[in-house]
Amino acid sequence: MMAIRSRWKSLTLFRGLMIFAPLFIIETIVAVLSIWALPPGLSLVPQIIIPLPLAQLYCLWTHTILTYPAKEAIWRRIPPFASTLRATGPALAAFLLAKALQKTTLHTVASIKDLTKEGHLAPRFVGPMVLAAVLTELVVLVPTRLVLTRIQASLLPDGQRTVVAIDDVLKEGGKNGDTGAVGVLEAWRTFTWSAWARLLFLYAQIFVVVVIGGGAVLLTAFFFNILLSLIAG
Repeated sequence: MMAIRSRWKSLTLFRGLMIFAPLFIIETIVAVLSIWALPPGLSLVPQIIIPLPLAQLYCLWTHTILTYPAKEAIWRRIPPFASTLRATGPALAAFLLAKALQKTTLHTVASIKDLTKEGHLAPRFVGPMVLAAVLTELVVLVPTRLVLTRIQASLLPDGQRTVVAIDDVLKEGGKNGDTGAVGVLEAWRTFTWSAWARLLFLYAQIFVVVVIGGGAVLLTAFFFNILLSLIAG
């Protein structure tokens, strides 16, 4: 985070917001409608299938966060559809599934009658919700987000100046293979133990900020710090 702030000022922590916002809105609308209209198992399917063709935008958002501001128009920086979907599709589908599982789990917990009282949330509601959110985040979201982000980073065009140093595996992987990206297993195996320790420490920081009631700006800063940690290894 300090590396970003020292180079770009605080407001640039929100670079890529115009890409992230529509993706977030689409995911949220699809999730709400799917959970409302379909059984729990089937509600996962639209949440994966519908956002998946937007693989280019997911990749562009990661590239925007990782690189210095460019004079080139944003639409010129959108990666090719076919190769991007082929390279990131499996990892993106896994990530979307993980997000869908988290939303469905939280909705299920929120629907437990014993946790509500006369239509209002009971105090004992908070514990199960926090536990469900933390467990799904650590068990399914962190691994899938890590793999997806590292694969997307390996697709950065040559000559792009990045905010943090990208490890050699991602640089070399981006030049090899049919997809021009590292594979899922390679992205996972090459994330070092020291990088895992830093990542988990950052998640602990986020938890403290949320519990204490920190502001949205601090939370956003920690989120970007995690994203960069996934890349830097």
